[in-house]
Amino acid sequence: MTLSEFNSIFTIISLGIFLVIVIWAFSRHNKKTYEDAARQIVEDDDKPSDKSS
Repeated sequence: MTLSEFNSIFTIISLGIFLVIVIWAFSRHNKKTYEDAARQIVEDDDKPSDKSS
C-alpha cells in the first residue's frame, strides 16, 4: 500500500465519521435533549450561590 492509497482511505474514513456525527447531532431523536439544555440557561435563577470563601 502506497502513501497515496493510505491518504485516500484515511480521507474517506474521516469523511464518513464526520457525516455520522453530523447526522447524529441533527437527528430528531436528540432534539428534546438540546431544547432542554437551551432552556436550562434561560430558566436558571439569577440568585448568587451561597458559597462562602
